[in-house]
Amino acid sequence: LAASIGMHGVLQPILVRPHPASGARFQIVAGERRYQAARQAGLNEIPAIVREMTDAEALELALVENVLREDITPLEEARTLKRLIDTLGYSYAKLGERLGKNKAYVDHRVRLLKMPDEIQQALDTLVVGEDGKPRRPFSPRHAGIVSQLDDADLREALIARVLSEGLSVVETQRRKGLLHAIAEAAPAEGTRARLEHAALSGVSDAELARRLETRPAVHAPIDGQVALDVLETWRLLAAAQLSGEVAIPALLEAMARDRRSLRANVAES
Repeated sequence: LAASIGMHGVLQPILVRPHPASGARFQIVAGERRYQAARQAGLNEIPAIVREMTDAEALELALVENVLREDITPLEEARTLKRLIDTLGYSYAKLGERLGKNKAYVDHRVRLLKMPDEIQQALDTLVVGEDGKPRRPFSPRHAGIVSQLDDADLREALIARVLSEGLSVVETQRRKGLLHAIAEAAPAEGTRARLEHAALSGVSDAELARRLETRPAVHAPIDGQVALDVLETWRLLAAAQLSGEVAIPALLEAMARDRRSLRANVAES
């Protein structure tokens, strides 16, 4: 910013008000970074707009300018929004209206402050892209997905995958879904660890369904009921619930095995 100002000057005036404690001085309301960059660039004068305003109005304008910065991080934005809510008593809906956002946006941002430490650290993580520029691969949408995992170790493992592999939001959601499918299938502890590693590595829905096959015996009279988790068809569909699609051959094969298993159980009964 200082380099740009040194070359082109300050293109947008800063906003000041008469200093509350000294009428001969001014207090910066919006534009502190431009002011500091101008000083660094050696400028003695910069354009400014003078406006009379109360302390509350000055605070609001300063915080709003901060939250609308292009380079603000998600957590910085969340803290600023929370301060606006706590200091000025805005509702989420009112604050969203003032910022040109909706209530859901404000709510989602503020909730970032309540997320586990590992998620907040991931939100602040910078990596250098192939173009040599730093970027933040872990977005608030990633945070919302990862926070749905109750297991802290799985959260950290999935975060590590997002950061190392640059996973998209869609792919992160898919892998989280695979982990949920494993939890619902409730395999043995050792098997579960292997399946979770496969899910975190990005195994396909069909492959995970194949590995989940335990084929326990079905014990139920012909007019009784059977638990869904013993049916391979159910496990296959549970693993594919996020994508909404399943390979037809895999589905037909699972249905055929369930049919044979149920028929054998009826014959034994």
